[in-house]
Amino acid sequence: LVTSSSSSPVAGATVTITAQLADANNNPVSTSGQTVTWTKSDANGSFATATSTTNASGVATVVFTTHTVAGTSTTVTGTTSAITGTSSTITTVAGTATKYLVTSSSSSPVAGATVTITAQLADANNNPVSTSGQTVTWTKSDANGSFATATSTTNASGVATVVFTTHTVAGTSTTVTGTTSAITGTSSTITTVAGTASKYLVTSSSSSPVAGATVTITAQLADANNNPVSTSGQTVTWTKSDA
Repeated sequence: LVTSSSSSPVAGATVTITAQLADANNNPVSTSGQTVTWTKSDANGSFATATSTTNASGVATVVFTTHTVAGTSTTVTGTTSAITGTSSTITTVAGTATKYLVTSSSSSPVAGATVTITAQLADANNNPVSTSGQTVTWTKSDANGSFATATSTTNASGVATVVFTTHTVAGTSTTVTGTTSAITGTSSTITTVAGTASKYLVTSSSSSPVAGATVTITAQLADANNNPVSTSGQTVTWTKSDA
């Protein structure tokens, strides 16, 4: 008769598996010295030892470390020659929330565009924790850019979101952090890029040249926020306001 000290342990935690030697009617049989070999139905998780030996009560035990992913199900079987038994299903659950997993809808948004920042409440092994009503305060590593709101609240899935408007300058990098008391998490780096070309920024090498001298006129392809756009092969036609 194989049992577990818990049928719904926290993912990554240990449980004690017990195998009681029994007769056909499930009455305990007190036979010591039987070697029990342990196996499991799921590839994940591990036994402290591959085998155990029954004590004077006919009981063998082993410590089993569960998989770190919540929702992983397994059964454990104890076997001695033709004598065998299998536990009921053991299914891991998420542990206590210890962090936020913060992500952005884009890691390379167009400068000045918006992204959605998501903070998922999670346990130590990154399993989602479904706790609603947590107030998440948003901060950023770069002075530029802005949040639609300073705080958000987690929903029933433990998720909070906020819209972040990026800086209008391409190449600006920032990270976003979500915090609730001692629970926190930071996104990977978000770096803005130039948008679609929409204009030329035309300059002269001199705004007051000597009459009859030459100047060099430069046209830089740019997006709506004047960020340079690196596109070759564009034919530029030149005109002037004076005859």
